[in-house]
Amino acid sequence: MGLIQRCMSRILVFFILFIFSQAKAQDTIVLKTGEKILAKHIHIGTKLHFRDYTINRGKRDSIDKDKVDYVIHKSGWRIPMIPPSWYSPIIIIPGIGMSGITMQFHNYFKDEGANIITLFTPVYNLSVDYGVNQLFSVGVTSAWQYLKINPSISHTYTYYAAYALTQLPNGSLVYAGIDPRSITITAPNFNAVETLTRLNIGCRLLYHIRNDDVKDFYIGAGAGFSFWSDKSSPTGYSSLNGSVLPSIHAIIGERKDVNNFFGFEIEGGIGTPYFANAGIYFKMNTRKK
Repeated sequence: MGLIQRCMSRILVFFILFIFSQAKAQDTIVLKTGEKILAKHIHIGTKLHFRDYTINRGKRDSIDKDKVDYVIHKSGWRIPMIPPSWYSPIIIIPGIGMSGITMQFHNYFKDEGANIITLFTPVYNLSVDYGVNQLFSVGVTSAWQYLKINPSISHTYTYYAAYALTQLPNGSLVYAGIDPRSITITAPNFNAVETLTRLNIGCRLLYHIRNDDVKDFYIGAGAGFSFWSDKSSPTGYSSLNGSVLPSIHAIIGERKDVNNFFGFEIEGGIGTPYFANAGIYFKMNTRKK
């Protein structure tokens, strides 16, 4: 009898721990009556479809949306069924980023390219985004970067693969080179300095996966043009001066409000003008949607 009681006690403890671990990871549906439902895998459409862990032990269930006040995600994110009024914000974001601009003049992975990078700045950028609605925003961007290099210079040398005894017109015999070949050696010119700047101007479209009072998580894409200035001292090494090159940029980022008008932003990207960026932003609300 004692053995059975101990086994039943252990089963009860395991069951309680299991229920507690399951409940801890649940979302919560709060009805307008004040009743709460622990749930998982909530899909919000014309109805709320979910797995009910309050009564039905994980079975699928649904409820009319007009009976629900709000849903609390397990992270604390509160999702009202009647969204609050949306204000289309204008967001101004100055930032500092990092780019692969030096890779255009020296391949560091293969250690190829004779240019020596003597100085380069981070990417100083400014973006202005307009929230069309809670899902999409459009914006214009600008970014500037500066670097100095010792440009590469090439020298071509000629040599002979072999020598053979050759008779000259006067009848004398000499060894003369045959099978001439050439080799080009590229090295940095430490007596020259090339100064380059890149100004990128473009536009972008962002899709906000989550955009509320807790956080703004988004992905997007941008396109524009890079305007190059390239000067050298002494002259003769400016290969990019006046060049205008197209740019494409894939973006993923997150914003966190400090208050209604100020916050912080981080972004990652593939393409031009940067692959990582951090900044602050200033938000101005405009007309009510």
